[in-house]
Amino acid sequence: MADAAWHLDKKVPIALIATIAVQSLAIVWWASTITGDVKQTVDRVGRLERNEETARNNQNELEKSVSQIQPQIAELLRSMQRVEGWLQRRESAAQGNGAPGGGR
Repeated sequence: MADAAWHLDKKVPIALIATIAVQSLAIVWWASTITGDVKQTVDRVGRLERNEETARNNQNELEKSVSQIQPQIAELLRSMQRVEGWLQRRESAAQGNGAPGGGR
């Protein structure tokens, strides 16, 4: 029995051999589909990571711009308050002189 090599018995139906072959091909096809899906997922994750980094950089730039604009807005508000105060004083002075339209 030790000298006997493995062999296929004639009693094994051809349908069984065909079924095993088809199942083997189906497993290979399924594995290749899974591999493709994994590759697509990895690619999408990479794109999302790059997009996230770009968005983070854009947000940092916007925060810098806003921090630069805020003092300028504050200075504009102070200037507007000075102009309003000047106009109110001028209006009060014109009303005190009795001159209509600002005293011109």
